Parts: sequence; C-alpha cells; structure tokens
Amino acid sequence: MSKKADHLSNTPAYWQQPEVFRLGQEAAACFQDTFPSIAALRENRKDHLLDLNGIWDFHWSPVISAAPKDFHELKKWEQIEVPGNWQIEGFGVPVYVNKQHPFTTEFPKVPEEENPVGTYKRQFTLPAEWEGMEIFLNFEGVSGAAYFWMNGYFLGYNQDAKTRAQFRVTEYLQQGENELGLQIVQFHDGSYLECQDFWRLSGIERDVYLSARPKVYIRDFWAKSLLDDSYQKGHLILEGEISYVGREELSGYSLAVQLWEDKEVVLFQQKIETREKGFFKLDGLIENITPWSAEIPQLYHLVLILEDKTGKVLELSSCKIGFRRIEIKNQQLLLNGKAITLKGVNHHEHDEYKGHVINEASMRLDIELMKANHINAVRNSHYPMPKRWYELCDEYGLYVVDEANIEAHSLGARFQDEYQEDRHCAYLSEWKAAHIDRIRAMFERSKNHASVITWSLGNEAGNGQNLQAAYDWLKARGAYRPVQYEQAGEDANTDIVCPMYPPPEALAVFAKKGDPRPYIMCEYAHAMGNSVGNFKEYWDIIHQYPNLQGGFIWDWHDQGIAAYTKDGQKYWKFGGEFGSDGTPSDGNFCINGLVFPDRTPHPALEEVKKVYQAVHFELHDKEYGEIAVWNTYDFLDIKDAQLKWKLWNEEGLTIKGRLHFPALQAGQHLITKLYTKEELARLNSRVFLDVAFYDSAFLLGREQFVIKEQAKMLRQKNGANEGVEIRDEGAFFCLSVHQSRFYISKKTAWLDQVFFHEKPILQSPLRPNFWRAPTDNDFGWQMPEKSKVWRAIHQKIELKAISCTEDNFIQAILSDPLNQVQIALQYSLDDTGTLGIQSTIHINKKILAPIPRIGFYTRLNAAFSHFHFFGRGPFENYVDRNQAAHFGFYSSTVKEHYEAYIAPQEQGNRTDVQWVQFSDQAGIRFEIRGEYPFSFSALPFSPEELSREQAHQKNSVDLKVKDEIHLCLDHQQMGLGGINSWGAKPLNQYMINHKDFHFHWSFRITL
Repeated sequence: MSKKADHLSNTPAYWQQPEVFRLGQEAAACFQDTFPSIAALRENRKDHLLDLNGIWDFHWSPVISAAPKDFHELKKWEQIEVPGNWQIEGFGVPVYVNKQHPFTTEFPKVPEEENPVGTYKRQFTLPAEWEGMEIFLNFEGVSGAAYFWMNGYFLGYNQDAKTRAQFRVTEYLQQGENELGLQIVQFHDGSYLECQDFWRLSGIERDVYLSARPKVYIRDFWAKSLLDDSYQKGHLILEGEISYVGREELSGYSLAVQLWEDKEVVLFQQKIETREKGFFKLDGLIENITPWSAEIPQLYHLVLILEDKTGKVLELSSCKIGFRRIEIKNQQLLLNGKAITLKGVNHHEHDEYKGHVINEASMRLDIELMKANHINAVRNSHYPMPKRWYELCDEYGLYVVDEANIEAHSLGARFQDEYQEDRHCAYLSEWKAAHIDRIRAMFERSKNHASVITWSLGNEAGNGQNLQAAYDWLKARGAYRPVQYEQAGEDANTDIVCPMYPPPEALAVFAKKGDPRPYIMCEYAHAMGNSVGNFKEYWDIIHQYPNLQGGFIWDWHDQGIAAYTKDGQKYWKFGGEFGSDGTPSDGNFCINGLVFPDRTPHPALEEVKKVYQAVHFELHDKEYGEIAVWNTYDFLDIKDAQLKWKLWNEEGLTIKGRLHFPALQAGQHLITKLYTKEELARLNSRVFLDVAFYDSAFLLGREQFVIKEQAKMLRQKNGANEGVEIRDEGAFFCLSVHQSRFYISKKTAWLDQVFFHEKPILQSPLRPNFWRAPTDNDFGWQMPEKSKVWRAIHQKIELKAISCTEDNFIQAILSDPLNQVQIALQYSLDDTGTLGIQSTIHINKKILAPIPRIGFYTRLNAAFSHFHFFGRGPFENYVDRNQAAHFGFYSSTVKEHYEAYIAPQEQGNRTDVQWVQFSDQAGIRFEIRGEYPFSFSALPFSPEELSREQAHQKNSVDLKVKDEIHLCLDHQQMGLGGINSWGAKPLNQYMINHKDFHFHWSFRITL
C-alpha cells in the first residue's frame, strides 16, 4: 500500500516531465466483458460493476496556485456532471483551435501558473457481496494531467485523454463509505501530443466505474480471428494471460474456450491448461464460419471460462469476434482475399450539448446515417474511441482505422510546415516512451475487434525516430493488420500511402508509379460549409486504377456547440464565440462536416451517397431500353431486390415499370430490358430514364439517363406583337400587353418594375450580378480579395445609349468607366405577355480576377414565396456537385430553399434549370425561362447580406430573417471546389472563362 498523501501538494509536478505519463496503473489490456457464470452472461447481468457516473463534487481554479491543496480544506464545493467537460458545464471557456495551443509558452514548457485545475471527489459505498474480490477503478477517458486518490491514498497518474486509466484499489478500500478524488491539470507536457483539430476541453470525458474480479482472473487475451489460406475456414489463434495478485505460480488452472454462433449454438470448444505465470495459447481451425466484412458483419461470441483445479468456475470473459484476413498484395489492401474500396469519413467524438461526451444513442445515429449513405469506413480521428463504438462498428459493419492519440501539429507537420527537429517531440528521445505508450494503449484495447482493419500511428505529428519506433513496436507485437501513417509519406514506416487532400490528378500520378503499396487518402474532400465539389472527379479516377482504394472525407459532423438567443432560437457556436476578446480561436474551422451538429444532413451528403453507392448502372442501348445493373459490393449478394424505372419527358408523359431481381451476385452484373422502341417513340422532346434499385426499403443505387436530347431550349415567344404597346413615360419605357406592364429605366436600362393587374412583381430592379457570397472554400483561396472587383461593379456600370427601335425593341449599351465590362441588352414583348431579355456581356480579357458568377439579381414581391421549377433538384446543387441532383419537376418555398449553414455563405443554388415559376396565394404566376440551362436561387437574404468580410467573422444566427425574396438568375456560377479549404480553387473546368457571354431569358405573368 502506498503512503497516505494528506495533501495534494505532496505529489510531484509530473505534468512537466515528458518521461512520466502513466503511474500506478494496470497494464493495458483488451476490452472484455466479465461475468461470474454462464447464466449471468446470457442475461448480460453487470452485478460486478459499480457505476460512478453522475453528480460529483467539483472545484475549479483558473490558476494552479489557487487549486486546493487538500480535499478537506474546501468547505463548499460546486457540483458537476460526470462524464462531462468542465468548460461545457460552466467552468472556464471552451476554446477551439486547430494547430495551435490555447497556451502561449514555447515547447517543451507548459504554463506553470496560468493553468486551470479541476478537483473532483465523490463518495460511494462498496457492495457487501464484493468481499474477497479484487477491485479495479476504471476511468475510460480523462482529459488533462490527472492525479488519483482513494480514501486519501495516492493511486497514480495519467495523461492520455483517450485510453483507459485502470487502478487496482482493493487494499485502499474500506467497508461502508469510501471517497474517491482526483485533480486534473488542464495543460501538461502531453498536451503537445494532443494538439488535434477540435475543441480543447477538459475533465472526465468517459465512464467511471469499479469492477470486481475474482482473485484469479483473465487479465488479457488476444483472439486473432483469421481465415485459413482458402478463406473458407476460421483460424483462431488465442493467446492471453491469467493473473493472480501476489502469486506467480498459476499452473493447474484451466480455460474452457467456446465459440457461440448465438447464445444457444456452440461452434467450437476446447479446454486448455494455463502455463507457468498464467499464460495460455490456442491454435485451431473452425469449420462453417461466415467471414466478417462491412457488408456481411457476421460476429461470433467468444467465451472464456476460467476454472480452478477442482473444476469450479471462477470467471467468464467474453467478447464478440469476426473472422477475416487482412493482407496487402499486388499493391492492394485485401480483405478475405478480395480488394476492398474504402468509402470513408473521419469521425470526431463530439456532441452539440456535451462537447466530447457521446453516448450510445449518438453512436448508433452516426453509424446508421453512415450506412444509409453508403459509407463503409470510418477513421477514428485522431484518437481511440470508447469501447461501445468498436462494438457497434463490428455489429453494423464499418471498416475502422484506429488511430493513436498522437498529434503534435503545433510543432509542425511534414508536407505543411518547416520545423526544427530539435524542437519537436517526434524526434527527441525523452518523448519516445510516451509515443510508444499511446500506441500500445490503442492497440491492446481494441485488438480483438473485427472492424479494425488498420492501425494509424497518429496524425500530423512529424515522422521522427519516435514514430518509426512506434511502427516497429506494432510490427514486433505481431499486429497482423497494416500500419499506416500519413506523415510517413512514402517512407518505409507506413504500409499504406495515405496522403491528405491531394488534388484528383495526383491520384493517377501515384497509380502509375509502381509503388507496392495501396493508396488510400486519410483525408480528402474537405466538407467545410458549402463544399464537396468535384467529388465525382476523385471517384472517376479511383475506379480506373486497382491500387487506388478510396479515402476518408473530412469530416463527418460539424463541431458546433448548441446555444440559444435571448428569444429562444437555437444555433451553434464555433471558435471565438466564447470568452473575451483575445481568447485563442480558429473560428469556424471546426465546422466542416457532412452533417450539422444535431446530425441533420448537409446537402453535400446527397452527393456522397450517390457517388459512394454500390449499385451502378450502364445504358447499353437507349433505343431499345437495355441497361446493365452492376453489383459492385465486394462480398454481398443482393437478393430479392426491385428495380423501379420511369421513362418520362418534360411534358409530363410517363411510362414506368418494376422488375424483380431474385439474385445479383457480388461483382456481377445483369443486362435487362426496360421499355420498347415503340414506347420510346411515344415520347417526344427531351426524354429521361430514372432507375432506382431497392433491397427491401433500402435504396442501393439510382441513376438518371438522358435518352433524347434537345439541342437548345426554345425561346418563349409566341405570335406577333399585336396588342403590344410601348410608351415613353419620361424616366421609363413602358412595354405593356393585356394586364402586364414592364418598365425599363432610361437611366440604367435595367428592368425596373413589373406589374400585373396593378400588383408589383419586383421590389428592386433586375440588374447584372457578378458576385456571390464567399463560401468557406472561397476564403481559403482568397477569392474575396482576388475577385473583389466584381463585388460592386454593377454600381459602376453606366448607360451609354438606349433607344426604342422601329420594330419595337428596347436596346441599350452599358459599360463601367474603365471598360472592364460591356453589356448589350435587348428587350422585346410579344402578344402572349412574354418579355424577352437578350444579353451579351463582354469581359475585358485584361481583367485576371476570377469571376464568381455571370447573371442577374432582383428582389421579388414577398408574396411570391412559393415556386416550382424544372431542373436539377430537389436539394441544393452546383455545377461541380450535382451528380445526385436529377432532372425533375420540383416545388418549394423560399423558406425551404434556405440552407442555414452555420457561417453564412453562398447557398441554395439549383443548376440546369429550364424554367422556374413563382406564385402568390391569388394564383398569379411569374415564370422565367432560359434559352439555355441556367441556375437560380431564391432566398430571404441577398448575396451581400450573406457575405462575410472575414472568414470567421459571422454566424448565421446574426442574420435576421425578413419577409423578402432575393432572386439570383445565373448564366454561369463557378464551382464550389472541394479539395481543401485553405488554398485550392475549384477545378479549372468549373471556373468561368473570360469571354463574351450570350444568353436569353424570358419573363411571363399569368393568372
């Protein structure tokens, strides 16, 4: 028993010593569930666990000197919920930074005074039935340098926030009430290894509990659940250790090993004797198993029954395992002998209300959403996850990259920064043990989980000798899974080349190099704000080369923290929205997910779902209706599926059908006939074929084909100009027919106002627009600065000439004073009430500034809030993110059209639109058609209102929704981009070329 520590000040400042990171703890071991009997296991009774979560006494000090020196010196304690982060619970300030630290001291120092301390204590009563058992105290995750006490006795120390700290506490406990205490120093030398891109939060983040074990117990085991060379039989290599506190000789105990298919069927059983010092090993083949994969996540229940020399059952230990074999051959990552493709995302531990505290419901929601959107892989970024996460990934079927809790980004990362190796913990010998300890802790806990297919050494931490030693440790441990590390680049200490954010063309370059390793991007498609453009381009290349095997999108969810305005409106805060001015912050750089913090999907998730889908379609013969349906799953045979199809045209004529697919084997395809040549002949104009493939109610894949094209859309002009009147009304030319009046300003040449039955349609003139509100990606490549000439150029454009011709056209010439932009406009009205606007815009080629958009802007009468359109939809889409948005007839409202990104930016666009029609409750319809496909958005905010002056300046809650309709009509808008958010522009084919632009719109009002 250690000496009783009467004062907290008696403990050394381990938080300033890189060589000290774990004291007094049990050795790292696998996740396991233990039970006293078979009956308890079958009923999943946890009588041997005492939950210590809940309300604890708490004291928070902003500086070290004010922290209590003794648990009993405080007369009044605050209270805090455990698990919880003290900053979220109201103590201190949540800080979000990416690659810096919240403190300013220089490596290797940490703050000696300006360093918050959290002191915890709680009382508990030990169950009487635990008498004679070995008792262990378990903290599954504590963020900060933590000191632990039981009944005044110092237990030990820990500073890895994301792996278990376990202490054997039997000798420190007493009958009746006991007191557990700990003190956490927020900043410590280990902070240099935990510089991840997330909220820097502190406290007890995961479960706390006591566990009771018999005096002789199963300390650890490793079930290498593999496949034989035929990939047909299970190969179980089991090794582990029995422990008896205070006794070395453990021979004579036996272990009954059983493998259950369910709780009734035993597939395999064998009894083995423990060897000296309690080690045991088993090696056997098992018939009739189904290999585990993300597509067929077959699990078996491994049960270890420990018996003493008399045959008495002392303890059962169990976990679920899956049999699979992971290899790298022929430049490919193989699972069960087949090359797999990882359609992945990165996943942080984040809750909108609780910070780093997540529960099972949250985990299930994340995984179910991933599976529903064809995501099959997840990278634990950038630290090991809670036990239940691995169990659920095993159960649902997700390929997991398990990553050590190592990131030293503040000190510099390869391929990003210049840094000094003599000032970087990856290269200094005194930090070697800490690196290997974090690798060991990751490996030992999750080594039995089928879902873990690769180990990652960490993230953005350099590639010095300590990371190379960590790689060697894993290999020497016999990890049998590949080890990957992005910072190794193409060096020897990574089995997979796993870069961050390469442009699409870089994939093809690597694919042709002949490197023996597969290429799997650990991060790509940075999903910050309105992003994930050019996603299809990545996968077009991936599908071409066998050694390109996918990647992990950054990232899954926005890391916003829920807050409420004074009037009760919920919103999400990001970095810089807590604390006083000067609080360290990287703004909204934590808002880069495919889903919002409450897991509501962003529109970009639809694109991911479409590109990631496993059922693909090819049009073999469009005239005779033949298509091929491909099952691109690696293992899953699709059974009892249905193909629903619809052949339709823009006039609304439809032919549809449904086919039953009894079976479609993995990797195979079938060619089927949907319609006849005669049926196709019945449909004229532009004709589309929509196909969707369903397994039960689950959508496995969908596609749309254009069967008949239309060269260009016809201008909406019918008949002659009979009845059309053109009047010169001083400041305006008024074009009228029937009940429609269109006013063209003689000062600006803009369409200034439109009336129908005296009702105004426009609230502001229809004028040219070259600006879009910058997206997060736009800020990354400095579009607001590089393209600033376009922001207000419409205000500088002057009318040079305007006239009414003899054939009743209104013609105008305009330009800005520097002749950067020249515009020719022609207005005409016909007897159907259709106003045509022909536009020619010439951009001076000497202007090198990228053009955000070419189009027009106006504000509509707010009564016209309902609209429907023909184009790509129904959800938001852009020229480089519209593969999932199929052509169709869609209806919406301005309110529904608005996508409230957490930081305001360009949004709400729809592409390839032929016409859009706005209507009011009186039935008046204002229709806009294009000669060529156009884009539009109709929002409660203007592009100017959605524009931020600085990247991290404004939250969307700052925008006060008004009863307005801001309409943008775009001939072209540049793409969103999606390579990264700190420098990459949209791909060249999605930028706007400097040239002459010719386009025509028509406007018509009907009742």
